[in-house]
Amino acid sequence: MFSSIEWEVINALLRLNPKKPKAKTKYQAFYEKQCARMKKAREARLTKLAARKHMKTL
Repeated sequence: MFSSIEWEVINALLRLNPKKPKAKTKYQAFYEKQCARMKKAREARLTKLAARKHMKTL
């Protein structure tokens, strides 16, 4: 085990060098793309509905 002084040194070093954010995993990237695709589809659906309603009111 480390002595208390060693722990203090280790903690100081960790504070100076925080972990770098990890690169996105393939799954995460895929999930984000999928989310964007779903969002686009949802917006398209809503605009279609709005257009249809608008046509009915004319």
